[in-house]
Amino acid sequence: MFKRVTDIIDTIQFYHAGLSDYFLFLKTEVEDDRAVMLLDFLSKSEAFLGEYLEKYNQDTSKKVLNTWVKYVPWLPTDILCECRKELDISFPLHVYDVLKIALHFDDCLIKFYTILVQELQNSEAEEVFSNLLR
Repeated sequence: MFKRVTDIIDTIQFYHAGLSDYFLFLKTEVEDDRAVMLLDFLSKSEAFLGEYLEKYNQDTSKKVLNTWVKYVPWLPTDILCECRKELDISFPLHVYDVLKIALHFDDCLIKFYTILVQELQNSEAEEVFSNLLR
């Protein structure tokens, strides 16, 4: 499925916003105060990343943003849903469980970026996702 770079960035913004909400939801399922604080922090971090991507999208050249990408992993479905499919959560959650969940979602996004970078080899758009991967 073909997507423009700007549409992919929008999808990643949606991923971070959804993950922020997901961490807030998980907060209702924890009894450990440290896990609650960690989930608050993770939620705010994901919201910040989504806001950063909005600015990144505005600062990137129109030529690069309008570059078409032939293969985008997990689309047309939602990246967050795809990442959650691979996750096995048991309640109640503790700090270690929350860390495992956060690392799982980070690994999932890293995999997404890695595939995009490989797909866009030797193009100006590759730099966008290489920077986000770093």
